[in-house]
Amino acid sequence: MSHSYAVSGPTGVAMPTTLALKLPKGVSVKSDWIYLNPEMMDSIEGTIAAYVGDLRFAIPLSVTEQTAKGKTEVQCEIRYQVCKHESCLPPDTKTLIASFEVR
Repeated sequence: MSHSYAVSGPTGVAMPTTLALKLPKGVSVKSDWIYLNPEMMDSIEGTIAAYVGDLRFAIPLSVTEQTAKGKTEVQCEIRYQVCKHESCLPPDTKTLIASFEVR
């Protein structure tokens, strides 16, 4: 079964998942990221914190009057490493885009 490494917690020598936002003017973060609690797993490096299966990350945002009206985009760069019990793929980075309308 494959897994990716948790945002926080022990990861051994592997790379933990990181999330980085690019916000337009007038959009700000209201509070911390919300993500699933990782599973603690045994590995050849010892105990690790990992995500297994589908992942969902969320972060509450606020929009001020400075935000331009119309379609707005928020970008999130996620960097992660996927592994199986004894081997890992190289780290990868994906940019996700969420769009919404400001009225």
